[in-house]
Amino acid sequence: MEFSHAASVAINLMIAAEAPEGVPRRAPDEIALDYWNLHAGRDQAEHFIGG
Repeated sequence: MEFSHAASVAINLMIAAEAPEGVPRRAPDEIALDYWNLHAGRDQAEHFIGG
């Protein structure tokens, strides 16, 4: 039996491959991996991506 899973993801940085100096950023592919791990693991209700 498969169960549903819902989670909230808060992103508090610039989503970009590059950003001005001093600006926290994360590449889109890295954020996608976080989403995938959250989906596959189904063990968290909240996830924070921040700088």
